[in-house]
Amino acid sequence: MSKEGSLGAPIRHPIDFEHPDFLNPEKLDAEMRRVFDICHGCRRCFNLCDSFPKLFDMIDESENEDVESLKSENCARGHFPSLTM
Repeated sequence: MSKEGSLGAPIRHPIDFEHPDFLNPEKLDAEMRRVFDICHGCRRCFNLCDSFPKLFDMIDESENEDVESLKSENCARGHFPSLTM
């Protein structure tokens, strides 16, 4: 594992797109929340990612102003420009 700030190439792990869990709605929601929590806490690339303004607005408008209180329907495809395929 490379350390933060190292000059080594990152390790690219293969993604199993054909695994039945890949599109499992509950697992997708859990992963999206995990990533949002990391992004909201880190913010190192906020100026490079089009999703940050929407994420911050959604968190600010949520019940407890945190990732855990986000509504899943607000995290659907189309709400985040850099996450849509």
